[in-house]
Amino acid sequence: MITNRLSGKVDTDGQQQTSTLATAAELLLVASIMITALAFGRFRARTVGIFEVVTAIATTLWVANLLIGKRLHITITSTALPIVALVLYGLLQTVKLRSGLGVTESLSRDVQATRTVVTLLFFLLLAFMIASNSFANRQRLSGLANSLIVYGLAVAAVAVIYGYLTSGEGQGLPAAFPNRNHFAGHMELLVTLPIALLVGDRASRKKQAFYILAASAMGVAVVGSLSRGGMIGLGASLAFIVVLSSRFPERVRRNTITPWASRSRVPIFRSHFTAVLAVGAAILTGLVLIGARPALHRVAETVREMKGADREDFTDGRKRIWNNTLGIIHANPVFGVGLGAFPIVYETYNDASAVGRAHNDYLQLLAEGGVVGGALALWFLIALSRTISRGLRSSDPMLARLALGSAAGIFAILVHSLFDYNLQVLPNVLLFLLLLALTSRIAEFDAKTITSARLP
Repeated sequence: MITNRLSGKVDTDGQQQTSTLATAAELLLVASIMITALAFGRFRARTVGIFEVVTAIATTLWVANLLIGKRLHITITSTALPIVALVLYGLLQTVKLRSGLGVTESLSRDVQATRTVVTLLFFLLLAFMIASNSFANRQRLSGLANSLIVYGLAVAAVAVIYGYLTSGEGQGLPAAFPNRNHFAGHMELLVTLPIALLVGDRASRKKQAFYILAASAMGVAVVGSLSRGGMIGLGASLAFIVVLSSRFPERVRRNTITPWASRSRVPIFRSHFTAVLAVGAAILTGLVLIGARPALHRVAETVREMKGADREDFTDGRKRIWNNTLGIIHANPVFGVGLGAFPIVYETYNDASAVGRAHNDYLQLLAEGGVVGGALALWFLIALSRTISRGLRSSDPMLARLALGSAAGIFAILVHSLFDYNLQVLPNVLLFLLLLALTSRIAEFDAKTITSARLP
């Protein structure tokens, strides 16, 4: 059976590759992001359970689609392999071995916590595998992107109204994200999608206006959250778009303007640099209209603290946590203390205070996974960079821009993770993996699948 990967059609019978069951699985994945985001703030434990049940149902539908179609066609992306290895490593950390003194020990200092994390990682891996094997054509990928943009605009609008018109403090959306840094991270992942799609000759003026509205609303929400890490991540993502768009193949840049395009479809923005400038101006205008004082005060306060002798306030106590985390890494350099075991181990070090997270995803992975965990993270980042590079080189201009928007959101959250733990927050890591799957899917359109077979 020969499959046209870009159109999603099967040459033998002309039917769409994506069946009703596969479509249902796709919808469940997208819905799981929205459900977990709305419920996570108040019902964290229940939200994790709901996510795992929804993912199990989506997996069942996806597998049923493969079996009914008598076709096993699975793409295992290069970014999935480090995640698989991390799950297996977590399982290894829970294995209990009896020492020569008759004492039963394991690599993890908190086996139950490690098992909980590994279980969640397994379901996240399933969700990523389904997403990276779904959305089989450019129409579905475009539909996914536009759905995420609409969702991001809705959440940003509610957050802006709640944060400024109700409390006047710009604290984001407390019901869903009581931590403003996590809310900012959620918006960072989405704000770059409409910016990347602004440049092109297929969008009508109305659609371009919608993209500007969505991007500016989400940008205002990030700044209005007063998360300094969020502001840094937003700035990094905008710079990412400007720099990486210059690396588009010449045929993609040429396709931006077509001489036969109707006047209503001639793009307003001929480069991503002008699009970023326009969105930046729209964000500043939005802040002025609804009240920019809290954001300006936050920035001024940060500058004041950075210039002062006492830098502890600048990090909001993170410096002490990072130093103690480095102590844990030094004491457990090779295998770490076990995935999820950071909170219980931290209590036994230095100041003995209860801290649930290291407020730095990279330091916490090193503390929990040691050198092995760090090597897996490095493997993932290398695979990610190669996937992004292939996606940006897509022969389809729209897909190349979509890959740019997704990659910029991923880059933003990776920068923000230097100061917070967004990748340990379920709604954010789900959205991160969906954007990663989207980028991987675009990259694989012009490449061969790793595993492909036909059922008898």
